Amino acid sequence: MTATSAAPAARWELALEGWRLYAVVAACAFLIYLGALWNGFALDDRAIILQNPHVAAPSGLWRVFVESYWRPEVGGHLYRPLAIVTYALDALVDGAPWFHFVNLLWHAAASVAVAALARRLLGVAAGLAAGLVFAAHPVHVEAVANVVGRAELMVGLFSVLAVYAGLWRQSVAWSTAALALGLLSKENAAAIPAIIACGWLVGIGRPPRRKLAAFVAAWAVIGAGYAAVRWAVLHGHTGFHEVAPVFSGAGPVPVRLTAIAALADIGRLLIFPLTLRVDYSPAERTLVTSPLDGRFLIGLACLAIWGVLLGHAWRRRRRVEALGLAWIAIAYLPVANLLFPSGVLVAERTPERALEGYLIAFQIFDRDSRVLIGAADAAWTLHRSALADSLMEQARARCGRCEASLRNQAAAALVRGDAAVADSLLNALQLEENPQNR
Repeated sequence: MTATSAAPAARWELALEGWRLYAVVAACAFLIYLGALWNGFALDDRAIILQNPHVAAPSGLWRVFVESYWRPEVGGHLYRPLAIVTYALDALVDGAPWFHFVNLLWHAAASVAVAALARRLLGVAAGLAAGLVFAAHPVHVEAVANVVGRAELMVGLFSVLAVYAGLWRQSVAWSTAALALGLLSKENAAAIPAIIACGWLVGIGRPPRRKLAAFVAAWAVIGAGYAAVRWAVLHGHTGFHEVAPVFSGAGPVPVRLTAIAALADIGRLLIFPLTLRVDYSPAERTLVTSPLDGRFLIGLACLAIWGVLLGHAWRRRRRVEALGLAWIAIAYLPVANLLFPSGVLVAERTPERALEGYLIAFQIFDRDSRVLIGAADAAWTLHRSALADSLMEQARARCGRCEASLRNQAAAALVRGDAAVADSLLNALQLEENPQNR
C-alpha cells in the first residue's frame, strides 16, 4: 500500500474509531429488522408469553427462577428464567410492538459485542465487517423476528461478552458473570468455557497459571450450581421427547450419518442462505442409512473443508481465524446429533398442521408413535372419532405405554383452547394407566 492510499484508509478508520463504529453497527442491526415491529405473537410466543401466568403477573419476575420455561401443563421443559424475566418486564410496558422493539435492542447489542470483539482482535475494519455481517445475516431472522427467539439473542450477547472478558480482559469475574447470565438465558451458553479455552490454546489472551486455575474453578462452581438448580426445577416434569421424529427407532449409525449429511445445510445457511423457510416437509428431512448416500458424502465434504481450513489457519498461526472456525464447531456440537440425538435436525420444523400432514408424516416416520397420537388429536378435532380410536390403537402397538406423549398432546390441545379434544386424549391416558377399564 502506498503512502497516498494509506492516508485515506487511516482517516477512514479514525472516523469510525470509538462509539461511531458501534453506532453504525447498532443502526444497521436495528433498521434491517424494523419491519418486525408490526409482527404479532406467533408460534411458541403464544404458549411461552401470552398463556404464561408468570409473564402476566409482577410476581413472575422472581418466581420464574424456580419454574420451568415451558409451563408444567405443557411438559415443564427447559430452564430459561432470565428470558422469562425480560418478557415479564415487557408486559409491564406494552403489547407485541414493544416486545419486538426490545428484541431489536438485544440484536443490536449482540451485533455491537461482535464488532467490539473483532475490533480488539483484528482492528477497526474487521470490527466493522464482523458487526455488519452479524447484524445483517439472514440466519438470524427467526431469532429476531419471533419474540421467543430472544433467548438466542441473549445467549449470543452474553457468550460474546464472556469470550471478550476471558480473552481480552482476562477478567474472571466479568467472564463468569456473563457465563451465568448466558446459562440462565439458554442452555447453549454451556459451550462458553470451551470457546475461551480454545482461544487460549491458539495463543489469544492466555492467562498465567494462577488466573487460569481461577477461571476453571469459577466455571466449575457456576456449572455445578446451574446443574443442581436446573435438576431441582425440572426433574419432576415429564418434559418432551428429546429425539427428532426422523431419528425415531433409528440406530446410532444412521443417526450419525444423517447428522453429518446435515452439515451441508449448516454450510449453506452460514455461507449462502438464499432460501429460508419456517417449515420443511418431512420428506425433506429423512434418515440417511448408507455412507454411499449422496447427502452424506456432501456433508462429509463440508466437514473435510472445515478441517482443512482449520488446519491451514493453525499451521499459518492465523490465530483469530482458527478460533473462529473452532467456535463454529464448539457452538454447534451440542445440537449436532453427533454426540447424542437431540430434539431437532438442523433446528428446523416439520409441519403438524392437519390430519393429512400427520398421515403423510406417518408414511415416513412409521415407527414414531407421537405422529399417530398427533394424528388422533387432529381426527378428534375433525370429529372423526372412529379414525382417532384406530390411530390410538396403532400408537399403543408402537409405544406400549404412551403416557408422556398423551399428556403433552393433551396439554397442547388445552393451549390452543380445544378442551374437548384434550378430554379425549386424557381419557386415552386413563386407559393407559388403567388398562382394566378398556
